[in-house]
Amino acid sequence: MPAALATPACSSAGGDDRSSTVAQGLSSAPAALRVVGLPEAVGPQHLGISGPSPCPSAGPSNPGTNESRFWVPDGPPHAYVDPTGATRLIVPHLRTFPFVGNGLDSVALDCADLVSDSGQNGDPTAFDDDSWPQAPYRLADGRTFAINHHEYHAPAHGMPSVGTWYAALTLSAAPDGIHFARVPGDPAIARPAAPFADDGSAHGYSDPTNIMHNPVDGYFYLVSLRDDPHTRNCVLRTADLSAVTSWRTWNGSSYGGTPGNGGDCVDFTTPFGAFSPGSLTWSDDVGTAVYVAFGVDTPGRQGIFAFFDLSPAHDLSQWSTPILILEVPVPWGENPSTVGRVSWAYPSLVDPAAYPNYDHIGQRPYLYFVDGAQERDLGRVPVQLVKGSAEIRNRGQGFYRVGGGAYYSNGFNQYCAITSMNQLVAMGFTQPFDHLMPYDDHGALADAGVCGGAPGPPAGTLPAGFFTVGGAGYYANAAGHYCAIDSIAQWAAMGAPGFNAAPSYAAIPAAETRDPDCHLPAGFFLQGAAAGLANDSGHYCVFASPDDYRADGGPADSSSLPNYPVIPSSETNDGSCRGAAPPPPPPPPSSPPPLASGFYLVSGAGYYANAIGHACFVSSWPQWVAMGGPASPASATSIAAMPSSEAIDPPCHLPAALFYDGGAGYWANGAGHYCVFSSWASYKEHGGPDDITALPDFSPRPSSEVFDGACSP
Repeated sequence: MPAALATPACSSAGGDDRSSTVAQGLSSAPAALRVVGLPEAVGPQHLGISGPSPCPSAGPSNPGTNESRFWVPDGPPHAYVDPTGATRLIVPHLRTFPFVGNGLDSVALDCADLVSDSGQNGDPTAFDDDSWPQAPYRLADGRTFAINHHEYHAPAHGMPSVGTWYAALTLSAAPDGIHFARVPGDPAIARPAAPFADDGSAHGYSDPTNIMHNPVDGYFYLVSLRDDPHTRNCVLRTADLSAVTSWRTWNGSSYGGTPGNGGDCVDFTTPFGAFSPGSLTWSDDVGTAVYVAFGVDTPGRQGIFAFFDLSPAHDLSQWSTPILILEVPVPWGENPSTVGRVSWAYPSLVDPAAYPNYDHIGQRPYLYFVDGAQERDLGRVPVQLVKGSAEIRNRGQGFYRVGGGAYYSNGFNQYCAITSMNQLVAMGFTQPFDHLMPYDDHGALADAGVCGGAPGPPAGTLPAGFFTVGGAGYYANAAGHYCAIDSIAQWAAMGAPGFNAAPSYAAIPAAETRDPDCHLPAGFFLQGAAAGLANDSGHYCVFASPDDYRADGGPADSSSLPNYPVIPSSETNDGSCRGAAPPPPPPPPSSPPPLASGFYLVSGAGYYANAIGHACFVSSWPQWVAMGGPASPASATSIAAMPSSEAIDPPCHLPAALFYDGGAGYWANGAGHYCVFSSWASYKEHGGPDDITALPDFSPRPSSEVFDGACSP
């Protein structure tokens, strides 16, 4: 795996290149990023480093190699459009399988399409051991390339030093625009400075971002790490993606470094903390490049950060100080070893509208990420660039502590307080209190009161009005549709009551269909002394004069109009109304019928649907069998993607029953908990058969199950 996730590789650098970088970060960032929606899961979840993976694994590809090749999310998600017009989201590993669809919002994991594999060549000079295709790019002429993160794993080839890590960036090509293979000859565009030695140290270039085409100077850019002798973040560029030797690094005064020969580069992040690459995109809204990384800044804050290019020539030679995008634990320090604390890695800003290479972003891209370590999830959250704003300390979804209090962030600008350890355990955090991620305060989160205790939702569709679920605000239209409100400002602008005065439910009814962002209701409104008109589909205009207002039918008594103190961030200003109303809203999309009850395969991942619009993820083959799934996965119904009609519930649970694992007897309660029998007598008292091996063998047990210790008598 890339060094940034395997070890705390981003240690503070020495002083040999700081003099040329300190001046580059003295200016503040020209924009901040605000979370504007709830986190969303992408593809199958809970993927384990040691299994299971929904995609096929393979043994060593060459004699003398002892590593198996498999796929889990192990790099920043990057995307491109292939020659058929399909969007391919690449989340790389030793073997790489794509997420494919008509666009980023519809991609699904395709475990039948291996697009990149690792050669596992034992010769370190061949740069053909383990490869991650981290930076795919399709040129206008149809040629398609990828820059790989490449690692030579010395211990896998029988060498004694466990810490030896010999990394390079290599070039692959895809003649069909889909399947990548290393180019002939020496593929290394950036390599270590010295020949290979089994010295127990890290050397070379690694962990590249995606490739960004700069619209100002026409070069292709990326950012990568370099270890020799310490870790740094470096900018590389080329005018020709097909030429292995054409890449150059910024050396402090020009792009004169030659990484193909092991040449050096200048770090632009060292004075501000320790960071590892995520993505590099051009912001059309701000008019400059944005580098997203994860790490720890100098004050000790952990999370996902953004740097903005401030160079007058837009050649990525001068950078802003970093700003925090999302405050979350990262895979360094004590986080991976603290049970219950989920670390986040591999961030990437991706805009669904920015094809064909998704290297540009508009005002509202998605922030993709991987969370977890031994068990990983791929997700995304919508964000908005806010020009001229100071840093906005968004916080990721999950549990945390401030002082002696426990809290839960919904990942969408709000938190709630947990009143007791019993409540903390009931909400799903079963580890000791000090395992919670500690923070000094709540960042940019708004107080949503006390967690839990909410009544169940009413039967049928919700009544029209505002309501809350778990600290998040929503609006229902009484016709079976609802939308999420992205901020307290929008909550107020839409005319909602005090947050704690709105009805609070434990869950949203299955009959409700979630629509995109909430919008102002259709009609005339005031903002201060100005009059405007909203169309209920996210657009509004402002009247330039009272005559225009009256010409469009504005009521003579404007005091009866709603007065919005702010316009929600979800609304688009179409300028002056100019005597014409905004276009009418489009008709709502139709929702497909729920799936029939039964087992389904979605891009190789297993699910169970209950015929009333809910489905759960089956986390392992033993769980599939335990739940009564068909003995052959081929017998299950296979679908390309989960329909929008289905609400994905938490992971499926084992049925209530006795089971067997490794010589011991267990009991599952059907609600996600299980216990072990501490004696044969206890096992027999619960009806266990004499032949314990006749019980279902659930090994390994599903990750969705919580172990409660010894079964009660």
